[in-house]
Amino acid sequence: MTKTHKEILLAIFIVLFGAITWFFLHQFFYFGEEIISLIFTILGFLFWGISIGLGSLLNNKKVILYSAFVLSLLSFFIFFHGGNVMANQFREAFYYFIVLVLIFISLIFYQKRIKHEEKARIKLHFWRIFKKGLPLVFTFVCILVSLAYYFSPSLGASKIKLEIPQSLFDAILKPIEGLIQEKLPQSINLDIELDEILPFEQKKDMEKQFGIKVEKGDTGRDVLYKLVNTRITSLGGAYKNYIPIALAIGLFFVLRIVSILLIAFVVLFSYFAVRILIAMGFAKIVTKSIEMEDIEV
Repeated sequence: MTKTHKEILLAIFIVLFGAITWFFLHQFFYFGEEIISLIFTILGFLFWGISIGLGSLLNNKKVILYSAFVLSLLSFFIFFHGGNVMANQFREAFYYFIVLVLIFISLIFYQKRIKHEEKARIKLHFWRIFKKGLPLVFTFVCILVSLAYYFSPSLGASKIKLEIPQSLFDAILKPIEGLIQEKLPQSINLDIELDEILPFEQKKDMEKQFGIKVEKGDTGRDVLYKLVNTRITSLGGAYKNYIPIALAIGLFFVLRIVSILLIAFVVLFSYFAVRILIAMGFAKIVTKSIEMEDIEV
């Protein structure tokens, strides 16, 4: 295998792992958020980062390397509005494109930092070589993932439910249940079905007054749960459109923290990958003598 063939092979891995990562990210955001998709997405980013590091270090033909960067990034559009761009989705595609351009620029910066670090050292120090510039790349990747999450159907404003889960409500109610029971008439117990203690007309008045639906078999606890969630929904309705933005921003900061650990794994496994490639004869370490000028008296 010639050197050019090896460089093309490294480029293919960059494109392949990039496309695999976007595929599983799309599966996670658009099809039920299955945990297996999340695991494969994380592994995809790990192997994509390793392939980028190896390509940047071992590939000396910028045309091949930069083409791999572009193709791996453009494969994002295959899964995120790549083949079904509607009129109202051009805005989303435009935002994606801006962030992808920033990622591409950061990848070029990363490649130059790797080459500079490689030439600046007498003995290769792979940890420092692979780490240089990688946090910047993953920062823009975190922005892209957060943007994809913001535009995903699961985060649409109409899909967001402002309500307390039943289990959390029961846990909050338990310490103050006795106090609430004292404020209620003796004939009403939180665990007794309202059908047994309230006439039909009184239940209808309650529904009209509090804006809730009292169903057959509901206890006082159930009605209280519905009442609390109704009040939360009414109070949060004015800010509902801002919740997706807040969640996307929150996701970015979470991803940025997680990426610190991911970067460490990328650097570590990149080192192991280099050693494996050297053992296989795919790559080799060459000692070069450098001529330099000096002046003496």
